[in-house]
Amino acid sequence: MMRHPYTTGLAGKLLSAATLFFALTSFSGEMESEGSAVYEMAKNGDLKSQLDLANSYFHGKAGYKNDYSLAAYWYRKAAVSGSASAQFNLALCYDRGLGVEQDGMEAFRYYKLSSDGGLPQAKYNIAVIYSNGILDASGEGYKLEKDIAMSLKLLRELCDSDFSPAMTRFADHLIRGDGCEKNYGKAFELLSRSAEMGDAQAMYMLADCYYNGWGCGKDQVKMIGFLKAASEKGNTEAMSRLAYCLEHGEGTEKNLEKSFELYSKSAECGNDMAMVKVGDSYLKGELVKQDVKLAKAWYEKAAEQKNHYALFNLGVMAEEGIATEKNSEKAFSLFLDSARRGNVRAQYNVGCLFSDGKGTHKDSTAAFYWFKRAAEQNNPKAQRRLALCYIEGTGTIESFNDGFSWLAKAAENGDLVATQLVSELDVK
Repeated sequence: MMRHPYTTGLAGKLLSAATLFFALTSFSGEMESEGSAVYEMAKNGDLKSQLDLANSYFHGKAGYKNDYSLAAYWYRKAAVSGSASAQFNLALCYDRGLGVEQDGMEAFRYYKLSSDGGLPQAKYNIAVIYSNGILDASGEGYKLEKDIAMSLKLLRELCDSDFSPAMTRFADHLIRGDGCEKNYGKAFELLSRSAEMGDAQAMYMLADCYYNGWGCGKDQVKMIGFLKAASEKGNTEAMSRLAYCLEHGEGTEKNLEKSFELYSKSAECGNDMAMVKVGDSYLKGELVKQDVKLAKAWYEKAAEQKNHYALFNLGVMAEEGIATEKNSEKAFSLFLDSARRGNVRAQYNVGCLFSDGKGTHKDSTAAFYWFKRAAEQNNPKAQRRLALCYIEGTGTIESFNDGFSWLAKAAENGDLVATQLVSELDVK
């Protein structure tokens, strides 16, 4: 099953303060100092004033400087008084470490209180938490174990009440068969309902459905239509996907200028793959004047989000001395980080560097491991190098049969050196 480039799915996405911050009242111009009437009312326990004050500190509005600590303080006051909105916002503070020490379990506790108070947004976030679990400090165990069944139960309940983010997320589970049987038809139905309610992520995923024919016929015209609709609503994944279509003339007329414009807009909004594409354009001098320093800056921004393509490109720049001094040790570190995140070219490079002892110590066993990782992802050069490891017994137990098998795969995948070696070994 082929997925379109730049499809990332919904894993781990909570509803956040950026989109669903709950202010029960509008900001008041009276809130300009600690001696204001609203401040005094909040101190005296007025719930509405406590929420106003908390929101003002959180957003830095109504004469108050942004102060997450004070925002969390006043949300807590209102939460103790039973405000579901304050409980939700305090949970978000704990979830992201805003004004309080980050604490997943405290976030979960306040989401639960808010959900019990009737906020579907809180119930949704609980579903997401059950889907991912809460890791302990070591990052290896769980404070709260994953429970996909519970997550899906909550999502189903929210779907029954037409809560669009839940419909979109449940559809994602149905498409991937995560915790349930795949059901493209049901997924398409849920996404259609959610999109009609204005959910941009649902629109983006409907484009995916029309691209792959999931629950509908393949239709590139409708795919482009939904990508445009989602892009207009600010969905950065849709912007990148639409940019890709314009770049390659897929489902629409090729328009490289518009493609770069959309990649740039998506990158400015924080999309890591778009950052890589913008970096590529500056590196190659496509549509813009070549600027390797600017290319490196965009790769670095994407690398901050652990994008494995960006990490690989930065490794190449460090190895070749592009926009920076040559540094084999730094290159190795970047390639290794990228390789661990699944980048097949980085895996091959790490194998080569371990084999040659360049940028790191020489280690034939480690080289064998990384060649094998890349070979299993069908990289022909890695398949050839892995074959030679088996044939020569380098970093592994010697096995001519295993070596010849991998060499044949490399040849089938177009590696000319492997093709020549297979021919020579056949003759022998």
